[in-house]
Amino acid sequence: MRFYLKIAVFIVLNGIPVYAATTFKDAIYAIGHGKAGVAVARELVTVANLMSEKLEYDDSSRKFFVFMNDALEAFDFSRIYDSEWLKPTTDNFRHIVLAGQNTGSGYRVSVGDRAHDASALGNTRAEYRMRRNQIEGDTTYTTALSFQAALKKFDAQAMARLLEAMLKVLSPENIQGLKPAPSAVFPEMTGETRKVLDQLAADFPKATAILARYVELRGFAEIKNAAGQNYTEFSLRGRFRLDALGKDYPRIKSFVMDIRKLFVLQMYLANTQGQNLMSFIVNTQTEEFYWGFKTAGGKLLPQGRDGNPVFAGGVTLTGTTDQKFYGALNLFINVYGLKINTGNIGTYMRYTAGAENMSFFLKLTQMPEGKISGALFGILPTWVIDLSIPSDLQTLMNKFSQTVFKANNGEGTKAEISWKKKGANAALNAGISTEFLENRFIRIGMKIWVKKFRPNDEVQEEIRLFIGRYTRAILDDLAGM
Repeated sequence: MRFYLKIAVFIVLNGIPVYAATTFKDAIYAIGHGKAGVAVARELVTVANLMSEKLEYDDSSRKFFVFMNDALEAFDFSRIYDSEWLKPTTDNFRHIVLAGQNTGSGYRVSVGDRAHDASALGNTRAEYRMRRNQIEGDTTYTTALSFQAALKKFDAQAMARLLEAMLKVLSPENIQGLKPAPSAVFPEMTGETRKVLDQLAADFPKATAILARYVELRGFAEIKNAAGQNYTEFSLRGRFRLDALGKDYPRIKSFVMDIRKLFVLQMYLANTQGQNLMSFIVNTQTEEFYWGFKTAGGKLLPQGRDGNPVFAGGVTLTGTTDQKFYGALNLFINVYGLKINTGNIGTYMRYTAGAENMSFFLKLTQMPEGKISGALFGILPTWVIDLSIPSDLQTLMNKFSQTVFKANNGEGTKAEISWKKKGANAALNAGISTEFLENRFIRIGMKIWVKKFRPNDEVQEEIRLFIGRYTRAILDDLAGM
């Protein structure tokens, strides 16, 4: 025993490293333990690449998506419900089923009510259901979407291990142990945490170069100390490099510029004690995005009232667990001068996981009265618009939002995503259900907003090309592992 202790002391005193820093490569290895993780990641990204670059539609599915794009842009639920596409099914619902098939050389989408084929990675089945309701003289539409996907070896614990390893990269001690070669990516970022970006460039050189070309960072991360313990304050703040975006993807740039000042989206995640865990903000008024959280030791740290992390309350997704969270969402929309603020929409979330399953459940728990102000096109104030409709905009908006809140006969709007493992294979199951009020004045307002926000076919094509290029870059980087 003394002999081994002497060896350990010798190693420490002579500066021989005994700590191997976790890198982004290690996060990929964590998916399937070692090189097996790289193989799983490569298979997943290959499917994503096929979906973008080799996507095919049969004649029926192509016509259906053209129809749906037009109907949703008009926010016309009656048109969808009464269309020939939706067929009668149980409980007075009408539905349509679509399937996605990984053919190996492409990805094919077709219409047809059949069972999910889980024989190939990425094979999917999606069912869209609608029911028309009459409630106190109002017409509403219950809508539900269920989705299944074959994930093979990418099970729930694989996802959890990947996320935990990514957080470990950001741990203070780990950042100090990183020794990447200096890179040219994100030159605006300096300081000790810049090593994380250099490590990202070392592990994923091609994919990181693409990100750095189109995104400018204005903040990243900082190592801090509280109660004698180090933690990392992750504060990712950035915006698009519009000049570079315009050279390579001019239609995407035009779309980004078109939605300037359109909305501000704020999302917050907290534990059951009300302590903030994560914040995410997209502000088209300042043209910036923000993602923030505190972390150490591969865990997400809640923030106490004093602003410091609560180390004892660290959250991890790995292993057998049952955790509850609360979320808040606030959306401010500016539709041609008509300003809408939803207030803080509350959600309840529950995450459960075991060796062969994982489930993430979400339900709306609070829907405050929204506020409408401003003037449409800078000319027509809300009170003038109210004179021309049976009710007023404020009442219509709140009636619409309360229908969403009390959907499904009072069960509420809810969603769930889960991994289920059977033998050596895993499958993803997801579902969401809600209810919308049919009202032509709401439809007119939503149509204006959707038409401005929804990217047109040319923009969607450039987005598809970008995803194809980016996934090819990731595949090249994975080949180097």
